Amino acid sequence: MFATELFVIIAQYFDALTLTKFSCCCRATNDIAKRQIVTSTFIDKVIKEHDERWLRIILSSDIYRYRCSDSQFIYLVLSYLYITDALDSLCIILIKYGVDPSANCNLALREACVRGYTKAVQSLLGDPRVSPTFSNLDKACENNHPEVVKVLLDDGRIDPSDDNNFAIDDACGNGFLDVVKCLLNDPRVTPGIANLVWACENEHAEVVQVLLDDGRIDPSDAYDNDLPIMSTSSPEVFLMLLNDDRIDPSNHRVILSYSVTGPPIIVRLLLDDDRVDPTANDNQALRLATIENNPGTAELLLRDPRVANSVSSVDYQAAVNMIKIQDENNWPKNSFHSYRGTSFRCLVGFTN
Repeated sequence: MFATELFVIIAQYFDALTLTKFSCCCRATNDIAKRQIVTSTFIDKVIKEHDERWLRIILSSDIYRYRCSDSQFIYLVLSYLYITDALDSLCIILIKYGVDPSANCNLALREACVRGYTKAVQSLLGDPRVSPTFSNLDKACENNHPEVVKVLLDDGRIDPSDDNNFAIDDACGNGFLDVVKCLLNDPRVTPGIANLVWACENEHAEVVQVLLDDGRIDPSDAYDNDLPIMSTSSPEVFLMLLNDDRIDPSNHRVILSYSVTGPPIIVRLLLDDDRVDPTANDNQALRLATIENNPGTAELLLRDPRVANSVSSVDYQAAVNMIKIQDENNWPKNSFHSYRGTSFRCLVGFTN
């Protein structure tokens, strides 16, 4: 008895793995080690670290099993089955150990959707007690698990258009191409202009192309007063939109928008398009570029013959002065000046 008590005292100074080694000495000390080691905190640690050895030990022992809450047991089983590639047995194992697969508001299904465990999701959906919800689909979309999304959609109990088609909105904004394709293939999903704007803003060119090819979104529509073509800093995305027959870049708001915030390379693409008039509203684009200290765009506009031949002397001089000041202060890397390779002062007509 004294030896056993001494062992317990010593064991308290060691971590769980060390204690396990000591516990192999004798059956009595092993039983004590079990009581010392398998606490709720230790179970959480095993789950977090995906410790296959301890997962196996806990799941194979009734003593350990009944020290777990249902939530902990679900996490343990998910982790173990993932490691052993047996996720299709999830529902069977939960039932075997007396755990309702729908326990804790369908925790097992929720976690399987978050982690992308397709086989586990299929196993759970086969139990009539499990009720999938839009939240499960949202988590699968949010974490970019297209195979899980497809399984949930094929199940039919979730309407992917719930919450104003939030699922596809989220997938487009995050650039999850395969998830977007899954959702577009479901007739209940109605893509909208907001989806295209989010994809454009976040420069997801492949998603933009899929949405344009789908045909149900009119890219000339506005969302929150913005056109999709005004919503990107990506030349690749911009060209996709510019080449779409449904978009008219002659809308003066487009060049005005990029005069304020846009990369000069996109302004160059606009100036190369015959449908765009950079002099509209008495060269408003140049004035905006000057006011907003956008030297790359201002220079491009001044070099365009249409602008150069129509700009007032006041607007011309204001733009030149702004460009000179910005040139002296080192223009930002995304400016036209930084990649054209010649100093602004070398331009004919702009030197002192």
